[in-house]
Amino acid sequence: MTIRRISKIILFTILAAALAYAIPALYDALVNRIVSPKHQAAAVRCPSDHRVTLYDRANRATLILYKAPSQQRFVPPLPLRYTMNIKAWFDNPAQARIDQGYEIRGSKKYFLTKVKGFDPVLLHAFSPDVDQYVPCWANQSSTPSKKFHNQQNIALSIAGIIIDKHNKKIYGSFTYFFDARSGVCYHRFFKPSAH
Repeated sequence: MTIRRISKIILFTILAAALAYAIPALYDALVNRIVSPKHQAAAVRCPSDHRVTLYDRANRATLILYKAPSQQRFVPPLPLRYTMNIKAWFDNPAQARIDQGYEIRGSKKYFLTKVKGFDPVLLHAFSPDVDQYVPCWANQSSTPSKKFHNQQNIALSIAGIIIDKHNKKIYGSFTYFFDARSGVCYHRFFKPSAH
């Protein structure tokens, strides 16, 4: 083999490795329109406590998280990567309410907002500080993909309570849905419990 041929093989190998790394990132950026939140909290080492209390300045609410024995296999890297629909809750909550169906009369989301009194901004745009506890405190389950037939996506949740500015307690779980292929968080919300 000539030096020229060896050089071409090495160059091709380097190019192939670079493309293998770049193509998934390009796909995520172009197709899923992935963004990282601009207000990321400092990395938190997983505390050994079983409860943590955070204050959410933006929503004037207290957030209480409870650590559960976790057997999760998927550990999302920090900072979490969000799709545009999640970012919208932080950037323009009033528009997010409209775009995501909370103002459509007769819809289930409208019912939850107007009749049940849930604040969709509080339930979706809770403090990004909670994200830091997802890798070490969340329980894992699966959720069916709406995009890909026969794909199960990853749901991570942390039990908790939100105490709103009127001192109303909402019990439930801080829940995150991740695409199993890309690891991108496409849904982030506080799911109130039934009681």
